[in-house]
Amino acid sequence: MNAILLTEFDDIYKRLESVLPKLNNKAILITGATGLIGCYLVKFLLYLNERHNMGINIYATSTSLQKLYDRFGSENVNLHYLQMDLSVSVKFHRKFNFVIHAAGVTSPDVFANNPVGVMRTNLIGTMSVLDSAIMAHGGRFLFISSGEIYGNNITDVPFVETDNGNINCTVVRSGYPESKRACETLCMSYEQQYGIHVNVARLCYIYGPTITQNSMRVDAQCLRAALNGENIVLNTAGNQRRTWCYVADATAGILQILLCAKSGAVYNVAHTKSIATILEYATTLANIAGVRVCISTNIYGGGNSILDGTKLIELGWQPQYDLQTGLLHTFNIKKSQ
Repeated sequence: MNAILLTEFDDIYKRLESVLPKLNNKAILITGATGLIGCYLVKFLLYLNERHNMGINIYATSTSLQKLYDRFGSENVNLHYLQMDLSVSVKFHRKFNFVIHAAGVTSPDVFANNPVGVMRTNLIGTMSVLDSAIMAHGGRFLFISSGEIYGNNITDVPFVETDNGNINCTVVRSGYPESKRACETLCMSYEQQYGIHVNVARLCYIYGPTITQNSMRVDAQCLRAALNGENIVLNTAGNQRRTWCYVADATAGILQILLCAKSGAVYNVAHTKSIATILEYATTLANIAGVRVCISTNIYGGGNSILDGTKLIELGWQPQYDLQTGLLHTFNIKKSQ
């Protein structure tokens, strides 16, 4: 195991040591296991089994078995692969004690080119997992949502969980946040009508070494250039301000919600002290990699997306990684692969 990753996993374990025993010998389903969040979660759970003998049965889903093998290697007695397309209805035939529903498309090019597919995966996939994995067998359900459900900040005041946001539902690009919003309502409807335990985690801009290779997110494009020793080129002025959160902190936050939150509670997963523009993000990464940032145009790139993470901190979450440290870890882990 990569030495930096091992240090991160040890840190998460120490932060959550009092609540992690709830996972002992339990079965957990992670949809979208080959994505940025899902991959890191699976790797951390494997660490818990290997280093702390927790006996967690991990069920990891992806649209491709090959992607699962590429990410995690061969299956073993505690790691099980499930190939499925969540844009159509799926069936599960066993009980899961916990479900983290992290599947979904997060690449902006797909939002534009396949908006119906994006919405199908979110809407049909979420209802299907709720029906088959939770309604049929019980267990806790955590829906991984997005800070995009708020739209953009008009002022510098960060979004809190009680804000409703403002999104133009007639714009095709809105298919991603609008379907996430609908899924949140769906989760709360199941909670109220059927009495199941559900929670929602609204993620800010999560970054880290488990980013998928083909992602077209701006941070992923910056990382690919930096790793190749190329200058980072921004196609806007990069003046949008965002709340960034390193994937290790996001994983700790997700598990804090899964294991500690009351049913029906919604949390922003956002490092309040890690707010930066895209240009500042790119410049920090460029300095680490020894390259430059080039701005190809001064066009304004859109609104801000700033989230408040206070509520999750009050639940016990303690983010540790500022942008400099998170990007240094990201770059060094990727360089060593």
